[in-house]
Amino acid sequence: MTKNFTRKNKRKDNLGLLPVVRDLRNGAGDSVSDYGNNRTRKNDSLCDILSSPSFRFVICLIIVMVVLLYKSVYMDYFHLKNEKSSISITKSSWNSTKMLYGYDDGKPTIEVIEILPNCGLQTICSDNAFPIHIYTGKNKTDFPRLCVMGKYIMSFNRTAGGRGINVAVIESTTYTIIDVKNFDTYEYNSSNLDEWLDHMVKVGDVVIFFTFDEASKKLTKNTRNVLYNMGSGKIQDLWYRCQWYMVTQKGIQGITPYEKITYSHKNNWADVLDEKLCVPFQITGNPIVSDDLSNHQLSFCNATFDEDTEYCNESNEHTGSVNYSDTRSGS
Repeated sequence: MTKNFTRKNKRKDNLGLLPVVRDLRNGAGDSVSDYGNNRTRKNDSLCDILSSPSFRFVICLIIVMVVLLYKSVYMDYFHLKNEKSSISITKSSWNSTKMLYGYDDGKPTIEVIEILPNCGLQTICSDNAFPIHIYTGKNKTDFPRLCVMGKYIMSFNRTAGGRGINVAVIESTTYTIIDVKNFDTYEYNSSNLDEWLDHMVKVGDVVIFFTFDEASKKLTKNTRNVLYNMGSGKIQDLWYRCQWYMVTQKGIQGITPYEKITYSHKNNWADVLDEKLCVPFQITGNPIVSDDLSNHQLSFCNATFDEDTEYCNESNEHTGSVNYSDTRSGS
């Protein structure tokens, strides 16, 4: 009986190869049971997909693309906002409204890379002074930075900053940044720096100099004299991979009090200069003390300077009266 029943309800698949038996007595073809089995198989397939390495890779790729897109859109917006604000920015730390930027007549504006109130100084500068931050970089891959009145105008190799001597000029009566320049005095003769200082920088302008990487190789005797006349007391000591900065004023009498130098050892870069200062718009020079030339100075003058240069003259003084109230009509 059982054998006949099974044989009666036996059928073959479409190809006639594999027998399929439906045991009606045991309810094997019940539709509810089939639905449950199909659902279980679907759930198992979904779990397999979610736990597969390919799926995780796709999800991670989507997340990375979203982050990169957001960063790109945000940075573009941030730089666009800074460029617009650089046209007319007031110095919020002052009691009065004094203009930081105000370029007209087709003059190029100076890019503001980053805004840092008071350039990171802990105390607010007085009304007749302004904050700066000078960073010379530890080596040739650690880019220089310069902040003036709360705005970084040199940073991360994106602007005028570069190897050699970097210069920024501030007009002391209108509180305006006139120009930001770089002179590669490692690769090129520094005569272009002499000409620029002579023709573009006016008497009374505050000038910020600082080095990056190497600045002494093509720094000529005449340029050292020019910088000495502008108030430097340490430019004669600048040699291979030294770090140096000076904040001075064209027409200053004496030596600027805002100057520092560090010396290199065994062709390694000198210690980095990382200075935050309040600089007055009217800089008073320290008097020059006439003294016998030291052995180091004699050696330097014999090797670098002509005998009749101002630095190597013992009786030399920074002379000449200066009227800082003059406008930029003359040097």
